[in-house]
Amino acid sequence: MRAGGSHCPLCGLSALLEHTVVPSDVPDPRPDVHILECASCHLAWQWPLIRSKKDSEDWYVEAYREHAGGTYFDPHRRDQVANLELDFIDGLMPQTGTLLDVGAGDGTFIDNAARRGWDASGVEPAPGTKPGVTFNTPGRPRLIRGTIDAVRPPQTFDVVTLWDVIEHVEDPAELLVRVRERLRPDGFVVIETGNYLSAGRIEMGAQWWCNQVDHRWYFSPDTCMQLLEQVGFGEFVHATRVFRPGSADVGPYRGPSRRNYLRRAFRHPFQATQLWADMQQLRWLAQAHPAWASLEIFTLAAKPVRS
Repeated sequence: MRAGGSHCPLCGLSALLEHTVVPSDVPDPRPDVHILECASCHLAWQWPLIRSKKDSEDWYVEAYREHAGGTYFDPHRRDQVANLELDFIDGLMPQTGTLLDVGAGDGTFIDNAARRGWDASGVEPAPGTKPGVTFNTPGRPRLIRGTIDAVRPPQTFDVVTLWDVIEHVEDPAELLVRVRERLRPDGFVVIETGNYLSAGRIEMGAQWWCNQVDHRWYFSPDTCMQLLEQVGFGEFVHATRVFRPGSADVGPYRGPSRRNYLRRAFRHPFQATQLWADMQQLRWLAQAHPAWASLEIFTLAAKPVRS
């Protein structure tokens, strides 16, 4: 599953929509990011790419070192997020076991998992702030420099997590195949990523916070499940909240407010046509995907399908 400009990498359709968006992860002057969206399944992807894989890794190294307060890289905030994520995993599993975190950053998540009793390991291709240790050292979280290929079968895990990872990789399908090879038959893969089919994305448009130079892919729960099914997963479990401090469970999305549309159209008459198109999209979301349209970040768990 590789990005390109001629057809959808997921369903194969050649009818593509083109968008130009403003990236939120770089300072001004910000480059235009070009997004292609499948007109059928609504998978979206950046094309052409602005940064190479190596450029992205270098950027994240610097971001983790800066530890910018109040951002994704704030150590205190990441500690809070990790505990919310672990609460979700606790609801999936009857007891703790072995866990592998792919794209583990500086190891915050596996540190928290180990404190809860998990035999936790992580792999991270970009050097962070903690040194790697030998994978088979028992009794403590293990952070390995490298990709999932650094953990070789027959070593398997009860849980493999991909927190904000799948949107960055060159080939999501290939990664999920390798995850499946490293999962026990009753294990779970857990994926978190931005929700392309969220009301927030449609309302913010080109200014959506998830539009980033380093985001290669834009999934919805639907397209993520479709991809997982293609590579041998099923038995899906959806989170009902965003795992960020201050968030709460969300109910079904009920659609846009006509009054708000009229107010915005009155204030910005030259945008009335686009606002009306957005309103129609939001109405469609309320009918087609009410359960998760309010979630700008979704989390999905799945099990390997037994052959």
